[in-house]
Amino acid sequence: MKLILGADPLLMPLTGIGHYTKNLAKAIVKRKAVESVDFYAHGHFFDPDALLNPETLSTTKELDNPPPPKKSVLQKIREEAAKIEVIVKVYGLISVYLDRLRLNSKASPRTLFHSPNFTLPAFKGKCVVTIHDLSTVRFPQYHPSARVAYINSQIKKSVKYAAHIVTDSEFIKAELIERYNLSHDFVTAIHLGVDENYKRRDEQEVIDTLNEHGLHYKQYFLFVSTIEPRKNIVSILDAYEAYYENTASPQPLVLVGGNGWHNEDIMQRINLLKGKGVMYLGYVSQTQIPELFSGAQSLVFPSIYEGFGLPVIEAQASGVPVLTSKNSSMSEVVDKYDVEVDPLDVEDIYRGLQKISRITIPDTYSYKRRTWEDVADDYLSLYKRVLNKPSTINQ
Repeated sequence: MKLILGADPLLMPLTGIGHYTKNLAKAIVKRKAVESVDFYAHGHFFDPDALLNPETLSTTKELDNPPPPKKSVLQKIREEAAKIEVIVKVYGLISVYLDRLRLNSKASPRTLFHSPNFTLPAFKGKCVVTIHDLSTVRFPQYHPSARVAYINSQIKKSVKYAAHIVTDSEFIKAELIERYNLSHDFVTAIHLGVDENYKRRDEQEVIDTLNEHGLHYKQYFLFVSTIEPRKNIVSILDAYEAYYENTASPQPLVLVGGNGWHNEDIMQRINLLKGKGVMYLGYVSQTQIPELFSGAQSLVFPSIYEGFGLPVIEAQASGVPVLTSKNSSMSEVVDKYDVEVDPLDVEDIYRGLQKISRITIPDTYSYKRRTWEDVADDYLSLYKRVLNKPSTINQ
C-alpha cells in the first residue's frame, strides 16, 4: 500500500487541523504496512522530514521543483511576465493542468490519497477525506462568508466523489449522514489521540511556567482555544463572573489562545473582567501549553460546537477534570470526574464551575489514554478496506 497525504495544513502556522495532520503523519510514516508516504500540497510533493520538523517549516523544500541558488535570466523574464494579466491567466490554467499531471503520475490501484482537511484533490485514484465538523454549515455566522462558501462547496464535492469519509467523532458522523443522506458504511468515525507531552506533572515540573504567568499550582481554571464566538467565551465569562462574586476564595480563570475572527466583543468583555479574576495570556508557546494543562485545577471548555474537542482529552491525560458541553462530540470522551453542562445556559455553566472547582482526581486514577499510534492504526485499517473495495461514486 502506498499513501499520498494532503500536506496543505503543514505549510502554514499550525492550526488545530495542522497539529492533527502532523501527529497522524508522524505515526503513519513509522508503520511498516505503508510502502511509501508522499506529502502533497499546493501542486507539489514535499520532503516529509522537512514538513514534520518544526524548525524547518519556514524553509520547506519541494522535491519536484527545487529553487535555484540565484536568480536566472528565466526567472527575471517570469517576473516581468507576471505583470501581464493575460499571461497570468494562461499560466494559471497551465499550472493547474501540470499540478494534476504531477499528482496523477503517482496514481495506481495500490495508491490512496488521504486529504486531512475537507478538500477532495483532482486525483484519479481512490481518496479518503477527513471532514472534521460541519461548523460552516450549521453555524455560518461564526465564520467569514468566504470561508463558509469555500468549505461548504468542498464538503459537497467530497461526500459525492470521495471513496470514503472520516470524521473525528460519532456525533459529526451522524450529522453528516443525516444532512447529506449518506450510507452508514460510507463514513467512519476515528477519535483523535493525545500527544505524549500531555501528562501529569508535579508542581516542581511546571513551577517556572506558572511563575512566569503569575499562577499557582492546581489553583486556576484553564481555557485553551482560539478566541472566537463559537467557543462560547462570553457565556463562560458571564458564568465565571457569577462564580467570582459568589465564592469566598475564587480561583482565577486563565484564557490561553490567539486572536480569532470577529472577537471584538469578546476581547472587550475580557478586559472588563481583568479585575475580577480573569487572566488573558494570549498566544502561548507549544512547549508551555502542556505545562499549563498539568498545573490547572480544571479545564473549562463548554464550547457551542466541536468536531471532537481535543483539549478535553489533553486535560484528561494531564490528570485534570473537565467542564464541557453535554449532548456534543465531547460527550463521547467524558469520564466520571468530568462535568457536563448546557453550553447555552449561563446558570448551568455557573453551577458547573462551582462543582468542578471542588473536584480533585486521585493520583491512582488514570483516564483511558488514546495515542496517535492508535489513531494511525485505525486509519491504516481503513485505508486497506478502501483500497480493497470496488470503486463507486456515493450518491
